[in-house]
Amino acid sequence: MSFGSVASILSSVALLFLAFFSFRAALHLMMISIYGSRIHGVGAMDTLNSLNVTLVAKLAPLCTPAVQWIALLCLCSAYLQGGLTKAFDFSAALAEMKQFGLKPPVPLALAVIVMEIGASVLVLSGFFRWAGALMLGIFTLFATFVANRFWDAPLPKRYATENSFFEHLGLFGAFILVAWYDLQG
Repeated sequence: MSFGSVASILSSVALLFLAFFSFRAALHLMMISIYGSRIHGVGAMDTLNSLNVTLVAKLAPLCTPAVQWIALLCLCSAYLQGGLTKAFDFSAALAEMKQFGLKPPVPLALAVIVMEIGASVLVLSGFFRWAGALMLGIFTLFATFVANRFWDAPLPKRYATENSFFEHLGLFGAFILVAWYDLQG
């Protein structure tokens, strides 16, 4: 790993911290605009708790099984599309395996097709949802490190690849949360 790669990774971590503190500042400004004064000390927690109770009361009616299923469909959509596309154009699936140096390409392409479609069906059906979510999460994490190696990409392609890398880490986290919530009953 070169110095440029390490610097790129460190700059990404710095951007994550910056985003967190920007969100925190934006929340503080929102509270000032809602409640009309600066928020300090113990009163700040009371104000935040009050805002939380209000927002939960207003948003709770949206938490229906239909909304949950649509959200899961959105989460699985790339895997359903990817699996079906690979199934209907197997030569392209083989080319993708070869592009990333994955061998042997035929069994791996078949396994990816079955896993993308099968695991998505498990997540959407609720039958062994946790298992489907873990499969898609682990697959996503592996694929992220294979296909989105931004530290090796030349500029300006590095920025798009880096963005895709962190988006896929977010997908991994979402699938882990789906599995976690399902295992909790």
